[in-house]
Order: sequence, then structure tokens, then C-alpha cells
Amino acid sequence: MDKFSRTFGGHIGDPIKDPYSVYAALRRATPCQLFRDTVFGDMYFVTPYDAVRQIIGNPEVFSSRVNDRLIGGIIGSTIVGMDEPDHNQMRKLIMPFFTPRPVGALEDRVREVAFEMIGRLAGRARADLVADFTFTYPLVVFDRLILGVEVGDGAAQFHHWVRAFLKITTEPEEAIAAVALIREYLAPVIAKARRAAGGDTLVIRLAEAKIDGKSLTDEEIMSFLILLLQAGAETTSSLLGSAIWHLLDGYLWQCIQDNPVALDRAFRETLRYDSPVQFVARETTCEVMVGGVTLPRGSLVVAALGSANRDPSVFSDPDSFYLLRDLKYWNDTLAFGLGPHYCAGFHLARLEFMVALEVLGERFPNLNLDEDMPQEGVVGLPFRAPRSLPVLLGI
Repeated sequence: MDKFSRTFGGHIGDPIKDPYSVYAALRRATPCQLFRDTVFGDMYFVTPYDAVRQIIGNPEVFSSRVNDRLIGGIIGSTIVGMDEPDHNQMRKLIMPFFTPRPVGALEDRVREVAFEMIGRLAGRARADLVADFTFTYPLVVFDRLILGVEVGDGAAQFHHWVRAFLKITTEPEEAIAAVALIREYLAPVIAKARRAAGGDTLVIRLAEAKIDGKSLTDEEIMSFLILLLQAGAETTSSLLGSAIWHLLDGYLWQCIQDNPVALDRAFRETLRYDSPVQFVARETTCEVMVGGVTLPRGSLVVAALGSANRDPSVFSDPDSFYLLRDLKYWNDTLAFGLGPHYCAGFHLARLEFMVALEVLGERFPNLNLDEDMPQEGVVGLPFRAPRSLPVLLGI
């Protein structure tokens, strides 16, 4: 077992229950801890809030190009693996689709998806909200509103492909096979978008877009969409499942009923308390001091967002899930990143979250955890979410 696995009590792909006590120990003792990984070699794992903010807020010193080395081999170059000016050019292509006004215009259609999927639970006393709702809901939204296609009953299988792609560092053969299936699915979608004469889906806009007078290639569009599937479907699914778990486990479900302010607070506190993405990778472009350690140029640096969001030097009572937290703390949360790489999908993720919990609360106001079933809770590194969520629907 390597040092990373010994430190966290499991392999990076295992359902680790509590990384936060490990983060706390690292923040106190070795805020910039060197791990020797069998795949990537030396990596510096950084845990304090200020150091994590230093890394993700300074793209000139901490390059994102390393991400193309981590995932580019199977999906191609993507926006998360770009520095300026390339990053800004690509970001400009998608940002008009993800700003508050166009996202707000999608609310009725997102609500239709939520009503449709939650409606399938009618007449049942019990459900697994991961398998029956949160696992597929963001993917159906993505397919209908972003791709303009209908995945139908294949949503769960498609999401399994997306999740398998995330195993690139632990199970590369499975990840490569999954990406091949995703590519097979997306190829006709891109071809159809090429033939479309205008439209309001993102894939059509990408097919029509030009950078310096040149259209994006099919491969560039493909890489973009695969990344967005991971960033949109997987992250939002994880966030929803974690929020529902914490609200039910903390007897807070009734607090969010008919209360948009409480819903928004649940969204922001879940991002802080159990960030769906626990860490991000960067590479140093020059020698730099981080957490008291001098890192050589070309060092792989892993910034632990999940640790930063629980740092007691910034967040009061950080290990409590608290909906009445002062708003200023949520403004400091780093779950969606910082600076030029701040997540473009923030507004869409928030809309999907708010609508899902609102509709679920309207339909099942007496929702409770099913104590007769095993309750694993929120688990995992580097992506955290419940793997199952057995509930009593209270009808």
C-alpha cells in the first residue's frame, strides 16, 4: 500500500468515509505533503485554505496544462487543461450559454424533467433516491437541454460510462472502454448539429463556433462534451445526493419546505461541507513556496478543495452542517474554483439543485431516511457522494 493510501485509510478510488480528519492532521503537521504516486510520480498534496487559494488563484504560476496529461490521453485536450490565452478563447464559446439569463430561461424545462422523474416514484413507500433520481436527473437535463437529444431509459447506463471514465487513474482499461462508448453515442449528435441550421443547444453553438476564423473540429467538440458530462452530470448528481443525505440525517428536511432562501443555503453549505470535487491538479511553472515548502518548477501540485472548505482558520465550526451560517463564509468557499477557471456551470448547477429539492419537497414533504436499510452516507475521494440513499417517501 502506498503512502497516500496508508494516510487516508484506503486507495484513492475506495469509498473513504472521512477524509476530513486526515485533512485536519495534514493542515497542522504537513500542509504541503509529498506523496510518491505509482502513476504520476511525486505530487505535493496541499491542504490549508490560504495555500489552496494561492494555487487555484494564480494560473501564471500554477498551470492547468497538467490536466491534459491526466485525462487528455483518452478524451483529448479540454478547457480544464488550458492556460491563457487558449483557455479564455474556449471559455468565451460556452459562457453565453451558462450566464444567469439563459440559464434562468431553462427553468421550466428543468422543472419538467424533475416532475417527470420524481413522478415515477408515485405510489411507492420506499425508494433509493440515488438510483431512482439523483444519479440520472442531471444527465437527462444535460441530454435534453445541452445536447438536444433524448437519452430515455439509457440514462443510468450512460451515467455509468461517465463515472467509469473518472477511474482513469485506478482502472484505465475500464475508463478507456467507457470513453469509447461515450464517443460512439456522441458522434451522431455532433454530426446532426453540423447539419442544423441554427438552434438553441450548446452542441449546435459549438458546431457553429469559430476561433480566429476556424471552426472547431469534431474531436474538439467531442472532448468539450465529454468534459461537460463529467462536470455537469456527475458533479451535480453528487451534490444533490449529498445535500439530501445531510438534510435528512440532520432532521432539516422540513426547514427547506416552501423556503427558497433555505434551499439556497442548503446548496451553498453542501458545497462547502462536502465538496463534490475534493481536489484539483496544477503544475508549477517556476520555483515557488507553498505551505512552507519550496516546490521546483514542473512539480505536480494537488490542491485539496475539500480541506480548504473545512479550514477552521476561515470557517467557524467547519465540521458542522449549518444552514444559518453567515453568508460571508459561503462567499469564501472554493468548491467551484477561483479566477479564470471558476466553474462555468455554477448557475445551471444551482438551478438544477433548487428545482430538484423544491419538487421533491412538494411531492414528499415527509421524506425520511429508511433506517431499516444500510445507510452508508457520503463517501469517496476525490469525488464525494452517496452511493445509495434509501428513504421512506412518507406518503
